[in-house]
Amino acid sequence: MNEKRPYNKIAFANTPNLSKQKKILYAYTFFLSVIILIVITYQVFYKKNNTFDYWAFNVISTYVTNARTEVILFFTILGSHKFLIPAWFALAFLYYFLYKEKLGAAKILSIGIFNLIIMFTLKFLFNRPRPEMPLLSQVSGLSFPSGHAFMGFTFFSIIIYFVHRDIKNLFIKYALVLVLVFTIIMIGFSRIYLRLHYTTDVIAGYCFGVLSFLFFYYIQNILHFKINSP
Repeated sequence: MNEKRPYNKIAFANTPNLSKQKKILYAYTFFLSVIILIVITYQVFYKKNNTFDYWAFNVISTYVTNARTEVILFFTILGSHKFLIPAWFALAFLYYFLYKEKLGAAKILSIGIFNLIIMFTLKFLFNRPRPEMPLLSQVSGLSFPSGHAFMGFTFFSIIIYFVHRDIKNLFIKYALVLVLVFTIIMIGFSRIYLRLHYTTDVIAGYCFGVLSFLFFYYIQNILHFKINSP
């Protein structure tokens, strides 16, 4: 008599893994990001108003020095594809090494690939040229939204999520979170400092990064599934 081979059933969780307070916070964050994107899009692409962007360039230019530029170049590398592409693979490998979860590692890689596709799609749709007078040298590509801000925010936010979730020592946890948040801010600022992106490009990049992070967090916590064996 042949026995039936055991199989796995995939079932969606019935109870969401989000508290009411978190749902409210994420809802406000989502709508705030959408509102900011609408305002920026209206001012930049419909009204053709770049006053804020050039004002920011003028303010920052008074603080430009060779020493500061060297520091800024370090942070801008952290948001570049040369760093982030291998970093996504390294993060996925580290996740698998620590938790032995192939699915979790695959999710991390899928987020990186998905965001890369979204970023290039958005740049193509908005088709905004880069600033005409970069601080050091001109670079290719389009300006809106800032890929450094978008991809940097998503990558380091995922690390913040794991740090906040898994590190028990409060001092180490919040020290790392502060360092990571500072890194996210400096990546965006570096693009404005180097005049490779307008300030509105960077803000939009952060907003798209927020929306992307919330989307995947929602998928993870609301539509997450569990595998049950009969």
